[in-house]
Amino acid sequence: MAAMIADFVIPEAVPECVRDILFEVVVILVTTGVVWMFRWPRTPAGAAVAPAKMDYMERPDRPAPPPPATFEALQQDPAALIDTVCDLSKKRHPVAVLDLFRQARVHPVAREIPQATGRHSAEEYYQAVASSAVRLNKIALIPMVFQDMRATGVPRRRSIFEATMRLLGTNKQYAAAVGVYDEMLVDGIPPSEDACSCMIAFLVQSGQLDRALEEFATRGKEFRPSIKAYMQMFKALSQAGDGRNTLILIKDMHTRGVSPDTIVMNVALGAIVASGEARAALELLEATRPSGLLDAISYNTVIKGLIQTGEADRAWALALGMAAHGVPPNKTTWMRFVNTRTLYAKDALARVQQEAGPEPRGG
Repeated sequence: MAAMIADFVIPEAVPECVRDILFEVVVILVTTGVVWMFRWPRTPAGAAVAPAKMDYMERPDRPAPPPPATFEALQQDPAALIDTVCDLSKKRHPVAVLDLFRQARVHPVAREIPQATGRHSAEEYYQAVASSAVRLNKIALIPMVFQDMRATGVPRRRSIFEATMRLLGTNKQYAAAVGVYDEMLVDGIPPSEDACSCMIAFLVQSGQLDRALEEFATRGKEFRPSIKAYMQMFKALSQAGDGRNTLILIKDMHTRGVSPDTIVMNVALGAIVASGEARAALELLEATRPSGLLDAISYNTVIKGLIQTGEADRAWALALGMAAHGVPPNKTTWMRFVNTRTLYAKDALARVQQEAGPEPRGG
């Protein structure tokens, strides 16, 4: 390597600084090449080369996989049909599952499915079909599954309804999940507490806020809503700018003994401020102070609302009093005033600069 570098000649016309750089580049390139030369994998002499992967047809010692079951081979054996569909679903072959289902539902074998006795039950058969339909986004098949269950007399239990709901929700098919929930109510099946919480989330995600509030009030009489359910409602109310119902939910939380956390309070305050009810948000903040749940975000949210509604004096007093309540103001607090045409803009800017500290010299 030293000889290679020594043979490299740079013209005299090149400046000395450039010559040094070029020399360093040559050293790096030569060193890298030598390293790769020694690291390159080699096959030892006489070593056997691994054979290329062969297909089943090229391996006479290994039997070919059995052909997939066809409906013609299963139409006379409903138990085998059920077991095949369930097995295909577990192995994630939704296309094959739906293909067998479509052929079976228009064939006399469909009437024999409830009485079939195999490794799987008729309920598992329909659950496998519903799961495969969701995986392939064939949502129109979901109502057919429940219709066929009713027509053939297969029990439609809460487990299949709720499992299908959760699967649809996971795939963001919220409106379809609501449809399954309604189908369960038609059968007179009371939903579980978890299903109620999921249902409220699905209604919110599908834009049915009014019904979500109604379901929340109705099901809340049967179950105590979780903090997660309240959070879902507060987020929806914040997007809708519905401060009135936000305050109602806050009172409902205290009535039911559900303790909010800081995140819930901030979302609730944001919803009230978004509705233009800054004074109501201030009253809620003052009532919540003893709990120790408030942080700088809580105060900054209310300060923003007060400024927007023309109550800069109250906003400034609130900012000045934050430290006394254990929540020191931050840069965001003062920046709320800097960009406004109020008497406090100049003072707020000075506080921002004071927190930032003096600028470094010579920069």
